[in-house]
Amino acid sequence: MRLRPLNDVLVVELDSDEFVGISKPDLIHLPEAYEGAYKKRSKSGRIVSWGSRCRYSYKEGEKVYFSWYDNRPSFTEEGKDYRLVSEPELLAKDEDA
Repeated sequence: MRLRPLNDVLVVELDSDEFVGISKPDLIHLPEAYEGAYKKRSKSGRIVSWGSRCRYSYKEGEKVYFSWYDNRPSFTEEGKDYRLVSEPELLAKDEDA
C-alpha cells in the first residue's frame, strides 16, 4: 500500500469482524441491510503507517485499540480492510503482540 497519512492520522489494518452471540430466529426474515447488525465491528488492528505529526512512536505491525466512529473513512484493498484513525482516538497499544 502506498497511502501516506498526514498530520496525526494512522492507517490501521482492521482485525476481522466477529459475530455477536445473538441468534437470528428462522421465523423472521430480515433484509440483507440488517445482517450487519449481527456483526461486531473490529475496534482493533495493526498499524500500517502513520503521519509525521504523531506524538508517540509507533512500529509497523503494532496492535492498537481505538474508538469507532462511523464518520471516519475506511476502505478495502486486496481483500483487507483498512481504516484511517486519528491519534486522539487511540485507546491503547498492545506491547506484547
